[in-house]
Amino acid sequence: MLPKLISSILVLIAISFGCTEKETTEQTEPELVKIDTLTQFIDFDSHGISRPGALALLDNGNLAVADGQIKKITIVTPEGDSIAQFGKEGKGPAEFLSPGQIKVTSDLIHVVDNSQYKVLEFDLMGNFIESFAYETKAFDRNIALAEDRTFYSGAAGEDNKLIKWMDTKTDSSFLFGEAKIAEVEDMDMEASRNDIINGRVPDYFKNNVNVIMGNDHVYAFLDSYSELRKYDKAGNLIWEKKLALPDNERLENDIVEAAKNVPNALPFLRYTLDIKMIGSDIFLLGSKPREAPQHLTKVNEDGLITAFYQMPSAESYFLNFTLNPANNTIYLSDIIDGVVYKGILSN
Repeated sequence: MLPKLISSILVLIAISFGCTEKETTEQTEPELVKIDTLTQFIDFDSHGISRPGALALLDNGNLAVADGQIKKITIVTPEGDSIAQFGKEGKGPAEFLSPGQIKVTSDLIHVVDNSQYKVLEFDLMGNFIESFAYETKAFDRNIALAEDRTFYSGAAGEDNKLIKWMDTKTDSSFLFGEAKIAEVEDMDMEASRNDIINGRVPDYFKNNVNVIMGNDHVYAFLDSYSELRKYDKAGNLIWEKKLALPDNERLENDIVEAAKNVPNALPFLRYTLDIKMIGSDIFLLGSKPREAPQHLTKVNEDGLITAFYQMPSAESYFLNFTLNPANNTIYLSDIIDGVVYKGILSN
């Protein structure tokens, strides 16, 4: 069995290889803010949660937590009181195999099951409403849900496009965004390893993209390039920026070493682990560098980095986060230790 650190690097770590920025906007030096304290908010003993993953904030300030091991969603108040828990493992109407994302609207909790390619809808207390199927070619199967059961997701180079919009009710769709490469069906493990060692992005990973929704725009983060794009909802490119995230160089060195020293596994090329649009800002939770704390990066709607938030310790491995902008409370899930932490983002 691989040590925990090496295993984590191989599963969820990021890398940057050459990318040319198409639009240049003056970037001032971002503020570095250290998060002094994170307190344990949810754990197995107090809430029965063993592997917290996706987090989402409800309009009333309550927190929804997906558990990848017991296959349940738990609703917790800001004070830490559990008020609802729903779902179970299975393929039935209110059951999950892999609850990978939570999307909250004013009156519904949408749970995206990445294994079943299904979105399950619940009311705010966890009562099942109904579900619908979705399709995606995204590497991690994630989607960006919009209104009326429409969504955006990675197109993986289909027709040389990066993103696909789909309407699940009418089965209509359109593709947009220039892909890095035409669709690649199969991965050559050894060729991909050699690409990584020699500072190149393997073809199979070039179109890996995380799509998030704004009010009037769609944002796409290309995981293997640390590149953020902004589109209008009709698919027109507004700008494209390479983001100098604080751990890019460390992560590049880590992943090259992993590719050299662990021959039976291929590192997964990602710069970030979770991305969310909060208000008019994009927040990116960076991957975990070896023996160093993670960072959360704040980017404004013009693609400029405005702040870096440094986690207080190099020991934790945070996979997901959410933020309450009303009081700057941040929640972070540590999937390895099975804990959700709570803290304050100060400016």
